[in-house]
Amino acid sequence: MKLHEVRWVCVWYEADKDTTPSMQMLVAEADVQAMFSSFMKLHVDPGVNPHAGSGRPERMVRFTVSRLKTSGPHWWTTPNLGVREDTDQRPGVEYAEMNPAETEVLYEAFPMAIGRR
Repeated sequence: MKLHEVRWVCVWYEADKDTTPSMQMLVAEADVQAMFSSFMKLHVDPGVNPHAGSGRPERMVRFTVSRLKTSGPHWWTTPNLGVREDTDQRPGVEYAEMNPAETEVLYEAFPMAIGRR
């Protein structure tokens, strides 16, 4: 899988009191929609876990998907620290929560400031 095919998925539940998502994971872009549909069924509508018997799963209040983006390559990632035409540079990876324009909110139960800077 290539980096441009990976998404950073963040999920917040009703009990979350701070700005940190309950769950964060890297997901193949091709799998995001199926994952989102599953989370909606499990945590929103109808909000039933068919494997847990009674009891309602925790209510999801936000589901975001962010693109990964490469940064660099930077001179400090090279074996010779940028000296003598280093060609073995390595890019870094950032996730787009740092850049809200790169983050898509697929579900939000009510307007929240969570994850927005």
